[in-house]
Amino acid sequence: MKKDKNQLRLKGMSGHGGSRIGSGRPKSSKFISHVERPRIKRNMAIHVNLHLKESLTSINLRTKDFFKLFRQAVKTARRRGLRIVHYSLMHNHLHLIIEAANNEELSKGMQSFALSLSKLVNYRVSGRIKKLWQDRYWMRLLSSPREIKIALQYVLKNPQKKFSSPTVMDLYSSVLAMSGDVIKKLFPDLRFHPPPDLIARFNPLKEEILHRPSSYLLKQVLS
Repeated sequence: MKKDKNQLRLKGMSGHGGSRIGSGRPKSSKFISHVERPRIKRNMAIHVNLHLKESLTSINLRTKDFFKLFRQAVKTARRRGLRIVHYSLMHNHLHLIIEAANNEELSKGMQSFALSLSKLVNYRVSGRIKKLWQDRYWMRLLSSPREIKIALQYVLKNPQKKFSSPTVMDLYSSVLAMSGDVIKKLFPDLRFHPPPDLIARFNPLKEEILHRPSSYLLKQVLS
């Protein structure tokens, strides 16, 4: 895999490892404390947020180079049961709308995804990254149509804040996987006029990494 220093450069790399004060898994994270996860009691939608390690300030996830690695990691994790319905890649974190039947299914799928993506990125930069992600991912159970709608609006509209004009033509999110009618319902303030050739190019990707919603609430919102 050919390197591209402009897309995956690293800064502030630490020295050699070894025993030292404060080493090992911290009891808490700056963003997410190590408390018990909420229990998933049925097949339902979950909003997951996965952040890069704070020191990796030079890695931008919104690049074609990283998106290729993201796709590979998702395909690997699908074999472990990960069901990503929608996604959005931000500069230093990922937003995922996932379906899971229980905590074990979600945990196995996320572990497979995070580990696969870490290995791909590490290989890409010749093993210079010891740790890619922060200790824990953030998650929230979406237990009503209103919560799902708000989460989808946040995840898929979030990148628009970086653009000069309102649009849903964001190629680093899964918004193009939605039908025009669903987009108008969820984002009435956004203009949506994708050219047919763009939709045609996105369809194989949709089948490759996205899971069709199976939970009742997600199907209700996305239909």
